[in-house]
Amino acid sequence: MQRSGFPDRYAPREAQAESIVATLRAGPDNPAPPSDGGTPPSIDAAASCPDNGKSDLPLEPGQQQQPGRLPEDFPWPADPQQKAAVQFAAAQLGKRYVWGGKGPDDYDCSGLMLAAWAAAGVGIPAGTVAQGQAGHAVAGLSQAQPGDLLFIPGAFGSATTPRHVGMYIGADLIVDAYDEHHGVILERVADWSTRIVKIRRVVEPAVPAPPRGGGR
Repeated sequence: MQRSGFPDRYAPREAQAESIVATLRAGPDNPAPPSDGGTPPSIDAAASCPDNGKSDLPLEPGQQQQPGRLPEDFPWPADPQQKAAVQFAAAQLGKRYVWGGKGPDDYDCSGLMLAAWAAAGVGIPAGTVAQGQAGHAVAGLSQAQPGDLLFIPGAFGSATTPRHVGMYIGADLIVDAYDEHHGVILERVADWSTRIVKIRRVVEPAVPAPPRGGGR
C-alpha cells in the first residue's frame, strides 16, 4: 500500500490489511503455526524486519544520555486539539522505540503521531508515507504550528519519499521516536531544518496560532 501511486486511497484500509497479512502470510517475520498446534517460535521483530522509520540525524552528546525535558515555561498551544496532541506527544518522552509500535509503552515515529492525534480526537493514517498525505501542506517552516507533522528522509527514505516524521510542538522543539537506541526524544528545529522535505497540518486550529518565527 505504501508503495502504491495512490497511498491516500488505501490508507483507510491499512489496519485491516496488516491484520490479514499477520493472519495469512508465512515468512521469516511471520512463521506459520506449528502443525502440532504448539506455540510458534518467538520472533524479534526489530531484528527480522528492516526499520524504515528511524532517524539518521546526528545527536549531540547530551541528547544521547537523556530524552530531554520541556522548559518549565513551555507555552502550550491555545487551541484544544493542538494542545491535546502536543501534550500527549510530550508525555511519551523517554519511552522505547519499537518498529510498528503504536503505544502505550513503545512507539515508532509514525505510531507516535497516530497516537498523539488520536488523543486529540483526530484520526490520521498509519505509516509515514500515508501520513505524508494527511491534512494539508504547510508552505514552509516559518508557518509551522504546534501539532504539525515534519518529515525528513530518515535512515531509509528519500526527499521524495520521506520515512521519518516528528511533531513540531512549539518553542522551536520537536518530539519524535528517534530509533531503538534513543527512543522518544526532544530535538531542536534547528537540527532538522535543512532536512525537512514536507510539513503537514492535520487540522486547522479553532484558536489561531501565531506562525513560527524565522524561515527555512
